[in-house]
Amino acid sequence: MWSTRDPNAEGIKEVLLQRARAAGYEVYIITQSQAAIYDLLCVKGQSALALNVTLGSDTTIITGTRVGVMHLRVSGVANVELDLPMRARLDPAPGSEISIGTAVPSARCARCEYYINLHIAPFKGVGNYDSKPGTYLIDVQVIPGGDPDQDDFRWPIGGCTITVQAANGVFDCKQLQNINDQTKRIDISGSWIQPQ
Repeated sequence: MWSTRDPNAEGIKEVLLQRARAAGYEVYIITQSQAAIYDLLCVKGQSALALNVTLGSDTTIITGTRVGVMHLRVSGVANVELDLPMRARLDPAPGSEISIGTAVPSARCARCEYYINLHIAPFKGVGNYDSKPGTYLIDVQVIPGGDPDQDDFRWPIGGCTITVQAANGVFDCKQLQNINDQTKRIDISGSWIQPQ
């Protein structure tokens, strides 16, 4: 955590953006409040950082933390392979449910985003999960970099498997259908890892 009396949160955000890009990071900017609060999610390979710039009453606070990385492969009507920063730390302790994923903006359009949510209920902790009827419910939603009104894929009719470990995991889901045109389908697979 750092603080400065410089009230130019926009300028500080731009400096951090330039430095992260110069260091080889892909940067996703989430504007929480124009000219006041910014999140910069930076990813390079299996390394990711979450930086926050917040303008206070008399100081600007900059915080940084290491976050996880999700590797996503999409094939079908959309073809994408990229590493995305995760926005929250996963707690693999048993509970009623867990959501694994991330959401970051895409440069393709103003509303476009990369969104992935792997939802497991009930969640029994570290282990293997599949979408076969019976013990677990796996719900999957993916927006592979497009407009959420047109590029929203759900309902993996070809099945879904997810392996959850303490600090990482893998997933493979087949034949997700576009909610607006169910003839459009994608397969997704990938992995995630978070810092120890």
